[in-house]
Amino acid sequence: MARGTVDVSKFRKHLTDKLGIPVGFSDPKIWIDTGNYAFNRLISGDYSLGVPLGKVTMFAGESGSGKSLLAANVMRNAQARDDDPFILLLDSEGAGDKKWYVNAGVDPDKNFLRAPVFTVSDCTAVVAGFMREIVPQDPDRPYLIVMDSLGMLETEAGQEGFLKGQTKGDQGQLAKQLKKFIKNCVYLIEQTNVGFVMTNHTYDSQDMFNPDQKITGGAGIVYASSIVIATRKGKLKDVHADKEIATSTGVHGVKVNAMVYKSRFNKPFEKMTIDVPWSEGVDRYSGLVSMFETDGLLVKVGNKLSYTDNDSKEHKYFRKSIPNELLDQIMSEHPYSVDRDDQRAIQVREQEIGNLDIDDE
Repeated sequence: MARGTVDVSKFRKHLTDKLGIPVGFSDPKIWIDTGNYAFNRLISGDYSLGVPLGKVTMFAGESGSGKSLLAANVMRNAQARDDDPFILLLDSEGAGDKKWYVNAGVDPDKNFLRAPVFTVSDCTAVVAGFMREIVPQDPDRPYLIVMDSLGMLETEAGQEGFLKGQTKGDQGQLAKQLKKFIKNCVYLIEQTNVGFVMTNHTYDSQDMFNPDQKITGGAGIVYASSIVIATRKGKLKDVHADKEIATSTGVHGVKVNAMVYKSRFNKPFEKMTIDVPWSEGVDRYSGLVSMFETDGLLVKVGNKLSYTDNDSKEHKYFRKSIPNELLDQIMSEHPYSVDRDDQRAIQVREQEIGNLDIDDE
């Protein structure tokens, strides 16, 4: 039997006006380019998109695996947008000075504010104040909060104990405070043009039966994040001559090996590698060739790679000679999207998250 339409207008008004509860979905409207096509796709499922505003994104990895550089790339590309985003950097490491960010392409004098923080309480106060006092001035403007890094934060009790010459354990208080902080950030930025990107540390597992790296900070921050990308580093030795710099070891940069641990927008467990020469930084096209091989778009024929375009024309090149124009053509002819079956896999991922190694201490 057909039923009449349910009128929710008064209830909606009660939720929004009286209780202050936003209704409806909060699909991201603005995405910040990461500066690398393959990394964009890894995060969002689209070559042209990257980090979503209104969501929490975490880059977790070992020391030197490119976490801070990737976060700086996001800030740089945010500043390159026409809608003039404002960036708040929460710096708990103090390792990247102004010159480092300038070399990474970030303009610290353009709609940019760095706030050094040490405790979770510091972060809570800064973010709450930013959302309360700055964002309402221009709600339609894009904002980006970058936390570098979560793994260096301390509790107030831990800070006070250190000043007294004590180094006692915190009985799990840090993980609890971080979970509370991220959960509140998720609530504050949902349905806004504010994106939150954080870096975090991992360390080697001591479990011989489960050797994957562990993420610090507790399970709560992983569950609260919309996207979790894990990074590991490798040595970059094989580079083009114009990207070489003199070294005593023959290492000319790092290989950033990234994998999707969790994503609301792409398939889990997808992997890619970005070459980052010290002489040039992140290359926009790095990682695409291997990605297209995995997709079966680039096929090995003898000692070359072959691609047949939509007009049945074959393009054959040595791996190192593939022009960017061909990579552009492949992306345009085969735009990546997440189909319905993949969306189901993403939902199932929530049940599989227990397989992720997380440090709750």
